[in-house]
Amino acid sequence: MDTIFPKRLEKYLSLRPHSAKELQLYLSRKLQLGAASMQTIWASLEQAGYIDDEAFALWWVNGRLSQGKYGKSRVVMELVTKGITKDTAERVWKSREAMQENDEGEAGGVTQERLKARLKLEIEKLSGRNIAIDLKQKNKIIRKYLGRGFSYQEISRSLGELL
Repeated sequence: MDTIFPKRLEKYLSLRPHSAKELQLYLSRKLQLGAASMQTIWASLEQAGYIDDEAFALWWVNGRLSQGKYGKSRVVMELVTKGITKDTAERVWKSREAMQENDEGEAGGVTQERLKARLKLEIEKLSGRNIAIDLKQKNKIIRKYLGRGFSYQEISRSLGELL
C-alpha cells in the first residue's frame, strides 16, 4: 500500500472489504481527518479499488449464505444499513442465487436446503424435550425464521416437507 494511507487505515482495509459508507465513517470518526486530507485519501482509495460497493455486497452475501442462518430480506436489510442501495443489494442477491442455481441445478438450492436442515434440528430439539409440535409451536418456529429474513413460503414449504 502507498504511504499516503495512515497505518490505522492500512490495518482497517486489510481486515475485510468495506462499503463506501463504512470507509467514509471510519475516515471521519476514527482518523479525524480534515476535508483536504480526506479528499486526497478518498481519491487514492478509489484509484486503488478499495471503494467498490458491489464487490463488498457480494462478499457480504457470500458470507451470510455460507452461514445459512439468514434469508434474503435480512441480508438485504443488513446491506442497506451498511450503505448499499437496495437495488444493488437485491441485484447482488439475485446474481448469487443464479450462481447457486447453476451449481445446484435447482432453484433455491443451498438456502432452501440449509433452512430445511435448521428446521429439522429445531423439530428434533423440541421432540427431545417431549414438546408436541402443535399449531402454537409451528407458529413460534415460523416467527423465528421470519425474523431471520426467510420468506413465509420458504418456511412453510420446508415445514410441510418435514412434518
